[in-house]
Amino acid sequence: MRTRKNRTHNGRLLKAKRAYSFADIAEKLETHVRTVQVWHKEGLKILEDHTRPFLVMGQDLRDFLKARLRSRKKPLKIGEFYCPRCREPRRSRPDRLAAQATQRRLGKTHKQVLLRGVCEVCDQSLLLFSSDRKAAEWTKNGLIFTEPLEVINGSGISSVKTDILKGRENAKSKRQK
Repeated sequence: MRTRKNRTHNGRLLKAKRAYSFADIAEKLETHVRTVQVWHKEGLKILEDHTRPFLVMGQDLRDFLKARLRSRKKPLKIGEFYCPRCREPRRSRPDRLAAQATQRRLGKTHKQVLLRGVCEVCDQSLLLFSSDRKAAEWTKNGLIFTEPLEVINGSGISSVKTDILKGRENAKSKRQK
């Protein structure tokens, strides 16, 4: 089974003021030379058109990779999740939208909230880490959260604790007799 390579490349491996050939770039970033050639067609600047091998300054390559990464980002609007299956911002089904408050704090004033939903296109489970302020924004825009189900593991009463308490009560009743 083939493993999937990362889609981002670490531009910090390249020195800014050094010129690199396509083969050097491919070796440093652990990618194929054809990938670097495609980048050249997409707008990667080279030093001189008439000389071979093509040379690229490290800073130009860093800037190209940053711009490429920035262009692929898709900001989410209120009420949207990122669906990993569709690879697009998607809305959740209204009946499957839930907000779960955690005990963690985000700064001094806000608390962390997990927003959960189901993609309306492909039925993929969706999760968004957010704050109570953003969850309130979602409710202002007409999105209604269903109550999260109680989790057995999260209950404060444990069977171990109840056994200990019963044991203490039995010991007290024996002492009093």
